[in-house]
Amino acid sequence: MAFNVQFYTFSKRSKSTATPTGSGQTYSCLANEPLDLLEPVIRLELAYTSSTPPTVYNYARIPNFSRWYWVLGWTMVDGLWEARLRVDPLASHKAGIGANSCYVFRSSNSYDLRVIDTMYPTVDRARKLQISVPKIWTVGGENAAGQAADTGVYILGIAGTNGTRFYAFEPAYLRTFLAYIFSNTFYEQVLGTFGAQEYPEAKVAVNPMQFITSAYYVPIGLIDSGYWGIRHDAAINHIPVGPVMVPPAADISNQRCYPLADNATSFSVFDIDTTTGDFQHPQADERGDWLNLSPYTSYRLFYPPFGLIELDPAEVGSHDNLRIRVTLDARCCQVMLEVQVFDTATNIRTIYRCTGSFGVQIPISNVIQPGTGTLQPLLTAGAGILSGAASMAAGNIGGGLLAMANGVMGAAGQAVQGQIPHLSTMGGPGSTAAMDGTPKLYVTQWYMANDDLAGRGRPLMAVRQLSTIPGFIQADSDELSLSCTETEMQEIRAAVSGGFYYA
Repeated sequence: MAFNVQFYTFSKRSKSTATPTGSGQTYSCLANEPLDLLEPVIRLELAYTSSTPPTVYNYARIPNFSRWYWVLGWTMVDGLWEARLRVDPLASHKAGIGANSCYVFRSSNSYDLRVIDTMYPTVDRARKLQISVPKIWTVGGENAAGQAADTGVYILGIAGTNGTRFYAFEPAYLRTFLAYIFSNTFYEQVLGTFGAQEYPEAKVAVNPMQFITSAYYVPIGLIDSGYWGIRHDAAINHIPVGPVMVPPAADISNQRCYPLADNATSFSVFDIDTTTGDFQHPQADERGDWLNLSPYTSYRLFYPPFGLIELDPAEVGSHDNLRIRVTLDARCCQVMLEVQVFDTATNIRTIYRCTGSFGVQIPISNVIQPGTGTLQPLLTAGAGILSGAASMAAGNIGGGLLAMANGVMGAAGQAVQGQIPHLSTMGGPGSTAAMDGTPKLYVTQWYMANDDLAGRGRPLMAVRQLSTIPGFIQADSDELSLSCTETEMQEIRAAVSGGFYYA
């Protein structure tokens, strides 16, 4: 059987549909019988004495079979060159392969940067960012208003004729205030001048600290900072303490006391644009936004007094903005931290929330008698004292105590002298250690190993016609439909599923 064969000297990747151009060198050949279509053995009508030996050729085409072949080797037989060929199914069926539409896993020509590429590992190098977050209080530094950290204020809840109200004291004025409510002047205002002078032993029934319902120390300057609902437009003229109006020390300069607003709740908001170049992973533009996710990127927020908080990279990396919101109730020194993400103002999503204390609770002490309470010995003296207690309950504390003293003077005196008051303390001292430090957002971004786009492609994960995305392709070979032998089909499927080059 004689037919023409075109021979070429050609170089290409092993799993490629590429074919040489031109007509090559055509020889008339004889085929051994029986003839194998996929691995034919042919003899050239060319003597070994030819000036151009055919051994320079490594590729061939047999037009009669519409197939391309690799030359496996050359042998001299009976004075003629004999070539052993093997079919190249990718090149032979290139048009049919390209006409198929398959689910493409990876491609060098078309890819989706949103799909995570797990083919490449990270290297032992990372970029570490520290993004400063504005702080609304500082220990050992300055707050947002530029006040020194030791400015500190005391926030007291004080029961008076208008109920319990809350006040922010500067330290100097608090000392003046406490000195006043423990002075004879304050006792005389409570008991009346006559009662205080005639019956000094009745002072044990009046403990100024009983009017202080809560006390916190805040080691920052809040009064002029504009935060937390403190009304700092003007200092107050008096403070209701029980039935007494305690005047401020107006003659002492720079000593102030400010009332808190009725709700005394406010908040601070700080937004971070996560789409900026500094925030984005340095390889994200080229390799994909998935590098802003775990495990390639981690986000940790340090915010005193809440400590170090791990944020979900899937939430942070998939939104355009990160919001840090701090809400505080100055009356009880409770603070809530919220971390939110959003793309627009209408789709804000909270990804972390916690509460804590930003102040130090001050112990509240009370002088009481042994037994069940301060007035218990007096209440056992008789009905006359009960009427005095009723007067006190009605708000007439001075008159009530005077009536009690007049009714059972001897009993009251013996009770007071016979029992020694002792100190009872509720609450304990706190610490400002957890409030120290500057809030920061720590971002760690691990670098990826270099990729081979031309030789390995990138994830596409979509259905494409293969001829429209030349270059490296790895696809679902089960979707292929071709007119070829089963042997060729198996080889083509193996190449497509493992990755081949469409050229």
